[in-house]
Amino acid sequence: MAFAAPCCAESSISPSRTTEPDKTQPESTLLAARLDALDAALTERDAETASSVLAFLLLVRNRGATELIGKEFLENLEQAEIRCAELSPKIAQNANEAVVLFNSLVAPLLADGVTKDQLLAAKLRASQRVRYICQSAWSFDRIGEALRRAAARAMMFYEPGIAADIARAWLGEDNAALQAEGARMCAELELAKLAPKLQRRADDEDLPLDLRLEYAFASHRLGGSGIQKIRNTFLSSEAIVALRFRCLAMLEFAGRDAAANTLLQLLEQENANPNMVARTILTLGKWGVAELALRLDSYLKSGTVRVRLAAVEATGLLNTSRLTSRIALIIERGDDPRLEAAAILALSRMGAKEYVPLIGKRLYSPEFEVRLEAALALQKLEEQDFGLERAMDTTLQQNIIQKVRVWWQKRSAQTP
Repeated sequence: MAFAAPCCAESSISPSRTTEPDKTQPESTLLAARLDALDAALTERDAETASSVLAFLLLVRNRGATELIGKEFLENLEQAEIRCAELSPKIAQNANEAVVLFNSLVAPLLADGVTKDQLLAAKLRASQRVRYICQSAWSFDRIGEALRRAAARAMMFYEPGIAADIARAWLGEDNAALQAEGARMCAELELAKLAPKLQRRADDEDLPLDLRLEYAFASHRLGGSGIQKIRNTFLSSEAIVALRFRCLAMLEFAGRDAAANTLLQLLEQENANPNMVARTILTLGKWGVAELALRLDSYLKSGTVRVRLAAVEATGLLNTSRLTSRIALIIERGDDPRLEAAAILALSRMGAKEYVPLIGKRLYSPEFEVRLEAALALQKLEEQDFGLERAMDTTLQQNIIQKVRVWWQKRSAQTP
């Protein structure tokens, strides 16, 4: 598999549904079962189990509209919270911390390639309470699609076998968003036997294009031929911009070998979306695609600020030394501080020491971002250890920049 799934011991807390949900039961009944589980844990004075069950119930209360979860549930939960407090104040504290942690992990859990995130895996492994939330939440409609998808993806870390069952089940859902998530999880879990099915879905003209693209991407990741549909949609002027951006994200994930030529073709299109052009330029620059260098001069001369910023950064990444004078001209003009700062960084990346005098003058720019880049560039190009770092507190950076100014004045006085 593409990731090392954590080997968690089976939790002593076992919700009634960790596989495909029993759709014959109303969710109010399932909520009642969780309340009963909390009641049993409190009766047994099992604070750890009580914290985990309470965490899920608090998530439901926080995320579910009253008309969906019912006033009776809210009243029963309030009474349960009183009993929790009587047993131990730590129960509510631990439960709330688990909810906060789960909510903080929702965005990274939904990112492409999440299964390769070892830091995220460690955070999930460390919390059995979050595990209980995930086991309970993935099939619970009333907390919303995003949280359900995040919970299902977390199960890829906790119990990959159950996650695979969820992915297969969601391929049969009427809900397109859950179908798409099921396809993504199939790819993450490397369920290669499903690749033909995913490709058939990708080719099914009766399905919405956005869903077909998700199937195509999953097929590609499992060794299928789905990448061509993604390429075609990305280059299609008839596709809506949002879909083309999603295709761009897929192509970026697919990597240079699979996508570089397609991205270069986008740059040949007239009237292409400038934001898409900017991101394409930057991606090609990060991949080190040499063919991009031939196009950068025109982007540096004109276009939106975002396109020019991307072109400046790509010039530095590709170390396109023939364009150093064009980059220096951007600094001299000082039309936009964002462009000026980016241009200084590009010259620094290219090791363009001949422009040290020009960069030194920018230590006195009225714009902080320009002064910071100038000081960082001088630190690198002049091989000085000012102790300046990009991630420092701004106040400390300001103080060091002032010291760099003093050094620069002395250096300038000694230089004929």
